[in-house]
Parts: sequence; structure tokens; C-alpha cells
Amino acid sequence: TQLPGPVLKPSSMLVNGVLQRPATASGYLETHPKHYVTGLLDERQSMQPKLVDRPMTAGGALSVAEVAGSVVSSAEARRSARRPRSPRAEARTFRQQRRPTIDRTDNLQAIDKYFLNRVEYEKIGSILRGKVEEHIDLAKLKKVKKIFAQYSNESIDLKMFKEEMRRLLNLPTAKLNQLDALFQKIDWSSNGYISWDEFCTYMQLEFQEKESQYFKDKEIKFILPARVKTTIHRDAIVRIVGLSDGSFACASSDGLVSFWNSQLELKRKRSIITPEQTQRTKQKWITHFMIINEFTKIVVSTGDRELEFFELSNFEPYCKLTGLYSVPLNLDYTCHKKTDSNESMLFWGDENGCVNILVLHKTGESLRTWKKKPKSEGIAAVTLERALDSGGLVEYIRWKVHNDWVAQIRFDEFLRQVVSCSNDESTALVIGCSIGSTLVDHHDGSGAAARDSDAMAAAGAGAGAVQAPKAQPGSFISPIMQPRLRKATDQTVFYVHKGVRTFDISKQKNILVTGGMDRIIRIWNPYVNSKPIGTLQGHSAPIVYLTIAADENRLFSVYQDKCIEVWDILDQNRLLTIRPKGHKVRGDLQSFHYSPQSKSLMLATTDVVSILNIKVKQKVQADIPLTHKEAITCAIYNPTFKHVISASENSVVKVWEVENGKKVFEFTSHVGSATTCLCLDFTGRRLVTGSRAGSIRVWNYNNGHCLRELHLRSSDRHSRSEVTAVLYMEVSKNRFIVAVGWDRRISLFMDDCGEAVQSVQYPENYWKDDKLRGHTEDILSVASSPPNHLATSSYDGSIIVWNTVSGHVYCKIPPPPPPSDYEDECLDGDLSVTRVLFLRTRAGNREAASLLASGPRGRIHLWNIYQGGKLYSQFQNHPGHGHMVSAMSVDVNDTILVTGDRFGHVSIWSIYEYALHGPESLCPELLFRWRAHTETVSQVDVVTLMQKRVFVVTASEDFTVRIWTRRGEYVGTFGQSTEWSLYNEDSFGPLKVPIDVLVDPKSMPEPLAIKELDKEKTTLDENGASGGSVTGQPQQQQQQQPQRGWHETSVHVAPLDTPPMWQELRASLPSTG
Repeated sequence: TQLPGPVLKPSSMLVNGVLQRPATASGYLETHPKHYVTGLLDERQSMQPKLVDRPMTAGGALSVAEVAGSVVSSAEARRSARRPRSPRAEARTFRQQRRPTIDRTDNLQAIDKYFLNRVEYEKIGSILRGKVEEHIDLAKLKKVKKIFAQYSNESIDLKMFKEEMRRLLNLPTAKLNQLDALFQKIDWSSNGYISWDEFCTYMQLEFQEKESQYFKDKEIKFILPARVKTTIHRDAIVRIVGLSDGSFACASSDGLVSFWNSQLELKRKRSIITPEQTQRTKQKWITHFMIINEFTKIVVSTGDRELEFFELSNFEPYCKLTGLYSVPLNLDYTCHKKTDSNESMLFWGDENGCVNILVLHKTGESLRTWKKKPKSEGIAAVTLERALDSGGLVEYIRWKVHNDWVAQIRFDEFLRQVVSCSNDESTALVIGCSIGSTLVDHHDGSGAAARDSDAMAAAGAGAGAVQAPKAQPGSFISPIMQPRLRKATDQTVFYVHKGVRTFDISKQKNILVTGGMDRIIRIWNPYVNSKPIGTLQGHSAPIVYLTIAADENRLFSVYQDKCIEVWDILDQNRLLTIRPKGHKVRGDLQSFHYSPQSKSLMLATTDVVSILNIKVKQKVQADIPLTHKEAITCAIYNPTFKHVISASENSVVKVWEVENGKKVFEFTSHVGSATTCLCLDFTGRRLVTGSRAGSIRVWNYNNGHCLRELHLRSSDRHSRSEVTAVLYMEVSKNRFIVAVGWDRRISLFMDDCGEAVQSVQYPENYWKDDKLRGHTEDILSVASSPPNHLATSSYDGSIIVWNTVSGHVYCKIPPPPPPSDYEDECLDGDLSVTRVLFLRTRAGNREAASLLASGPRGRIHLWNIYQGGKLYSQFQNHPGHGHMVSAMSVDVNDTILVTGDRFGHVSIWSIYEYALHGPESLCPELLFRWRAHTETVSQVDVVTLMQKRVFVVTASEDFTVRIWTRRGEYVGTFGQSTEWSLYNEDSFGPLKVPIDVLVDPKSMPEPLAIKELDKEKTTLDENGASGGSVTGQPQQQQQQQPQRGWHETSVHVAPLDTPPMWQELRASLPSTG
């Protein structure tokens, strides 16, 4: 089985005005597992235009004209300059099809009969959901220890392991394969048995890595220091209100209201103090304010025991409600959204510990009525008693709830009750009904209301009970203002040491959090007041503000000393602490607000207003899921565990489950250097990684444990030679790790699992022929074929086939001359062979072509290595210009070839019996072609599940790893938020094409005039679907590549110069000629 290696972006780098060779050359790796992918970044970097012919990893092109009569040049000369692409070639790259997928439906029913039906796969998928390791808890782990203790040396083989674990975990038969995979993960050295120590080590490392990844996903970062602006308010800011667009509104006690956007830019400001009020000897004092969006009103409470209403649009005074019994300190409101009426309720807490409720059955009508009242200090005024005399449109209730003034009040839509708090321990927080279970006649002046209140007080007397205040001799309290006590069944009282100063409620999490002077955050079930379900401690100052961000499972707490802490609600642990020295906000804290829209915290102090923004991962488009944070360098598929492994520029290796797209875990392979290539051993249990710095490491990738480090032989010239490809192979029952790269040598490392872990190993002596007759340019790829053949390709276009037993050159294949009809200017002079691939089912067949090569000049070549390197066939991968092949793969039976090119296209060819008995003059049959990515495809592979369902995995430099059906239908991208199931087609992506491919300019056809469209379609109708001059060139020249049929009805392959959009149209038209 063969694996194409990593390919990076097909462009050179501009350094100090000179085009330099990029850091990574394309490699080819071949090993037992044959599927792999690549991933890409969350913060997409800008893409430079393709300036040269040579792809970044493939090594560019060696022009024959530059070195007369020779195909060899020095790397230094090659890296110094590159020829820019012609304008004509650059323009042609935009001639791509509008619809990325060309669906070939011929003879598909004959193929589908080999596949399980959809219902069977949905059942299988439901059974396989979940890993075996997740069923092992501490109790079961103790039982596992007893099982190991029953065997000698506390070791157990695979058969007994499966029997014991199946009986212990009660697993269905469908999950027995997962026990095989678990055993193989633990037995990384392939001894055939595992010990109790190895089992415990694996479980510890497995869950330790998962725990580390779990906490890493919960990390939160702020942009420090905070963005600050000098405050425009002279007095204290009493409250900050967040608006729907992420902006803020602030109001100070002197009546100044200011509006700020999320960037802390002042949008407008206005004083709500009327000119008549400014002439008072005593300044107006604002205690609180709120915005009623449903009626576009601003409501403020004042120290004059008033509620004033203003227009939100122009701040004009509307009306005010006077004659309140005590000073309102906190405000809130609610509107009945489920009814057609405009009924609303206003709530305020006062200095006497009472909760006041004003019910407006017809809010708009009541406000308009109040506006018509006589003005007082420039604003229409109505007393509370007169407002209640409105024929039942207005009701007022006053509950005695706390023994201290109300610190915060809120009507919770989730509980449908009023929540209030105070610093009194016995009534620290109270959740109570708004109306009460017994209706009270507020207009009864006979004292019945007072008697009812006394009866309620007697019924609720006890610890923490609140008594209604008695009228003092000589004083008079209107029955309307008389506070009443709720019944014990109408409220829930929470006792908290030193009271509650702030609280917040989350409907989504069903929790209530409180904080106060005792510096302890308590988490409650809102329906249980006996004890909190959790506490968060470690604070050094009183807690003044609490806010729950339910979507992120976070809790923000602010303390009197301006220290801000972020907590995880689920784990109840601290995520981050921001001290005043970090955010650098000066002054005494006055108010605080969290905006879920802008993901920011706003703080107001005596000196400044400031914003702390949370760092949010930036994405080019929210609809485009990305796989890595940095550019992907290589990837591989492991069929043993059904894992996709990808590596990026910062050497982060991620492991994904191919069946559902879930990330298993991640680890860092080479710190400070990019990972350039990957391969797996024959068992699929160990991962080999090569780096740009020349180091090679062997990993137990299931837990991220480094087993061994391999070093190349250093020299003065190539002291840090990049490793472009690694390969695992067996020679005469000895196993080796093969590495090739910029040192132009084949390095062989003996693989011995018995060596010490973390030991440093150096390669065996170089082959003699490798020194004398080996490559003179950088080696880009490597492949092996049993029993004793190894193929390497280099930048100068030469392919060398080696005898791995003797180390001698078996045959040397020079780059072939271009065909007579070759016209692709974009690839002129490109002699590099970026990939080589063996067809292993043809190993030993001396009549067949068994070696595939992508290049030179972007063409696919098939070679017979037994006849001294005889060319059996060559054909163009894509009809467009400049489409150099960047990735190749075949299925396990060598019946289909999957290729990817530098412009993101994926093609599937039928190579069944192709070039099997001799040279071919026809190109193989093209089954499907679609555009899968917006950048170079760095890897393609065929995934076969249960030997029935076939999928294609693709990786690209557009920072995504994607999976497709065999017809090119989009399944999903690794790293997306939603999971898929390869056994259930309903879970596939809602779009047949990723959105970034759909909107990319290169996916769209070149603009044509209407007349040209009609003319070309007429030409197609006249000549039929199998030919015709579409681009104005002679028909004979267009039919340069006749095709070979595989099915009874073959799918037409468009001529080379036919634009891709017409290729799809041509395939859909009936043949008339």
C-alpha cells in the first residue's frame, strides 16, 4: 500500500526581494496504512498568489534550457531565483467549473449492489457509538486488576483479554473489534500480551491527555490591558445597561446618560435633568435606571421617591410617578409577551427592605394618561394614589421581604417570580411570588388589610421571619403603602452568612449564584434553600458583581478591589484571575456589566470607563470549519484504529475518528520545528514523524508518548537537512525506518522495539551505490514494493529503483521527453517528480506497469521497472493549464486511482487492468471529478469501512481535512462543531459542496457573452457529446487523449483545451453525432 507524502503551498517565498525555495519539499511515504488527511488553521493567513511553477514542497521545475544538455543543477542556483508565471497562464487558472462536483451516474446500480443498505448501517452506527475505554470507571478498574492477578506475571494475551473484558463490561458482539484495537494500542511493541502495569500506564496517559485537552478547550484569554477612556460623568455611575447590538448605556447619579459602542467610542450623551430641576437648591439624585425597549422608555428612580419616564429616542421628559413611601434603590420590569395586551409589571426595592410591584394592565394607555397630568418641575406628574384610581388599570403591591435595604432585585422569567437580596443574614435572598396566593383589597380602609398582614406574620413567624412595621403613635400610613408579608408557601428564603450583595440566575443551567461580604460564591439549586450545591472560595475582597455566561459555561465575578475572576460552572474551578495590575483600570469601582454579544466586560470607576475584550478565535467565515490553527504539512489515515492523524506547521499532531469526525486528542511532536512527514508501522500502533530540522521521532500516538528519537548523520553542508518523507519497510525479516530529504541520501534506521525508550539512534551506513550513483538533487518521495524494491524520486525528475537486499541500483529512470502535443506553458521546464506510488498487486508481474509517478510536467506516468524503466503510459490529470498533480492514492485492490492537483480538484480514475499487459495509447477512464478545496490538495486516500462503504479523504493547504462519498458528495470537515456518522447519510453536510469552494473565484467560469454561450452550445449540438470545437481550435487537436472504457457505458472525458464548465455541460448532453 502506498502513501503520498506531504505537499505544501505551491508557491515560492519572497525574501528580501528574491524568490527563495520554500522550506518543505514534497515527499512521498508508503506504509501499511493507506489513508490520511491534513488539516488547517483557525486564524487563516493571507494567501500569496502563485508566482512560480514549482510547488512549495515538490521542488519547482528545472529548465532544460538553463543547463544545456543536462538535467542537473545546483540547489543554490535553483533557490536564488524563479521564473514568474505568464499572464496567460495565470488567467487560465480561473477557468474552473462553477459546480465543483461532476456527478457521473452511469452504471452506478451495478456498483451499489455490493453495498449494505442504509438501514443496516444506521443500526451498526448506533451500536458502535462510544469507546470501550469510556466504560471503565474506578470500580471496574479494580476488577480488571483482579483479572490480571489471576495470570502468571500479571500478563494476558489478546484472546483472554477479549473474553474477560467482554464479560466485565457486558459488550455487544459489534464492539469486540474495539477490544482488539484497545489491546493493540497498549501492546505497542507487538509482544502479543500486555501486563497490568502496561494497562494502567496506557489508561493513565490516555485520560491524562484527554484531561489536558479538556482544560485546554476551556481556556479563556483577555486582551490586556483594558481599553480605557476618561469618564465624562462627574458623579458615580449607578448602572451600566447592555443593548442588543453590543453597545452600553451608562447613567450617573447626576442624571447624565451616555451611550458607548463595543470599541468604547462615545456615541451620544444627554442629561435627563429638566431645566426647572437644575434651579433647585438641592441637586437631583438618581439611584437607578433601566430601559424598557418594548415602549422605548427610560425609567429612573430618584431620591425624591419618584419614578421618572423619558423618551428613549430624544430623552424628552414624558411623565413621573410621585408619592412613593420610600426611596427606590433598584429597578426591574417584565412584559407579558405571550398575550396581545401590553400588560407589564414594574419592580423596585427600597430602603425599608420592601419589594414594590406596580402592575400596568394597559401600559401604553396608562402612560399616555399620566402624560396629560399637570407638570411639576417641567414634567407631567401623578401621585401613586391617583394612579391607582384608574378603574382597575393599575395595581400596586408592597411586600415586606428583608430586614435591610434591597441590594438587588430581578423578576426571573424562568422562575416567574421576584428575586431580591440584602445584606441581612436571615433574609439574604428571597424568591417569592409577585401577586400572592391571596388577593388583598388595597382600597379597604377599615384595617382588614392590616389584620391580614398580622395573620400572615404570625403564620410565618420563626427563624428569619420578617415582621411588618407597626405604625408609631401619631403617625399615619396609607393602606396603599402598608407593607404586607407573603405566606410561607409563597416564597423561599435563603440564609447566607453576612447576607447577599449580588446574585445571578441561569435558566439554561438551572442554577442560582450568590456573593457578598463573606467573599464566598455559593451555587444553589433555585428550588432548594437548605444548602448550596457548591462553593467557590479564595477571594480577598467582598464580591460586588456576578454574571453567568451560560453558553460558555462560565461565571464572571468582580470584587471590591477590582479583581476579576472567571470560573467554570460545570467543574466549579477557577479558569482565570485578572488583577488590577493586569487590566490597569484605575479608580474605585462603581458599576460592571458583561455583554454576551460583544464578549466583553465593561467597568466603570471614579476615574475611567473601560472595556475588557475576550480573545475570540478569528475565522475567515463562520460557515467554514477549520481543522488546525496553522497550515497543515502532512496527514495520514490509520485503518487499524480508523483514525485520521494530521500535523501542522507548529508541530501539533491531532488525532480524529474518521467515522464521526470527533477529535480524540492532540500532542506536540517537534517543538520549534514544523512536522513535514508521517508514516505508521505495519501494525498501525506507532507513528513516525519527520521534521524540518532533520529530526525523526517514533511515538505511541494513542497517548502521545515518545518512544525513540532518530538523528540523521550531520555534515557541514546539510547539518539541518529537512526530512521530506519517511517510510516503514521490511527487508529479510528485518524492519527499517527509511528517511529521505534534502541530504540526498537514503537513511535506514533499524527498528528494534526492545531498545530503551527515548534513546537516540543514528542510521546504518549508507549504501555504496547511494554514494556513487545516487541522487544529485533533493529527494522528494519514496515508495516500497515487496519483496525487495524501493523507489525514490528527486527534484531533477529522475527516479531510481533500488534493490533493498543488496543496496544496488535496480534501474534508473530519467525524465521522459514531453509528448508532441504538449502545450502547457505553466509547467514548461518542470521536471520534478513529486510522488511515486507502487501498485502492490502487480508486484512481480514483469509484463505490467507497477510504478506510478506524478511528474514531470504535471503528467501521470506509468512505468514498468522490469524492463529497465519502460514507459507504458502518460496522460494529463486535468484539462486545465497548470494543474500539477500534488497527491495520489489507490485502493487496496489497485482498481481506482485518486489524484489531487494544485488547484483543489480531485479526480477518480479506473485503472483496473490498465497497462497490465503492455503499453497503453489511451488514458484511463475518468469516473468522477470535483473541486474539493480552494488550495493545493496535499493528500488523498480511499477509506473502506467493513469492505463495503467507500469514502475519499482529502487534505489541503486551505486548512481543512474533508471526507467525501465515492461520488464526490460532501460529508464533513474534521474540526466542525457537528458530528457525522458514515453509517447514516442524513448526518452528512447540508451542502453538497463546502461554502468556501462554492464562493471561491476559481470555482466560477470565465465570463462569457450571451452570444458566445449560444454559439458554443450550438457547436455542441451539431457535433455531439463526443467531440466538437469548443474553444475554436481544430477538432483533431482537441481529441488528444482518447479514453479507455471500464464500464459498459463510459463517461466522456473532455478534451484538454475544453473549459471545465463545458466539460460538465458536454457530459450532460445527449450524443447526436
